[in-house]
Amino acid sequence: METINISLGENNSELELEKLKGLLLKLNAEVEVSEGRLLISYEKEDLNRVTTRHAGRKPVTSKTFCTLGDVEKMLLTMSGREVAKELGISKSLFYAKLKALREAGSSSTTLFE
Repeated sequence: METINISLGENNSELELEKLKGLLLKLNAEVEVSEGRLLISYEKEDLNRVTTRHAGRKPVTSKTFCTLGDVEKMLLTMSGREVAKELGISKSLFYAKLKALREAGSSSTTLFE
């Protein structure tokens, strides 16, 4: 457990101190005031969980299963942009995967899963 100990000056108001305590409690920290000192205790793991949880871009997973042959059939009646939209991926990712699978030369290889 980490501890931060801060001396409180005479200029600090009770209202500001209560705001600080409320904020720190939201971060799962224990706050005590005694003898003119502010004592803040917290667990590093709790702080990391609260501050980094669900951060960043979420990974996109395709919900469609297609082989190269399936996609080739779709391309006969649709544009590449339309096929990519149907599969739920970007046009550039679609063309990159399509190129890689065409170069591998297999029509049974899974394109999207």
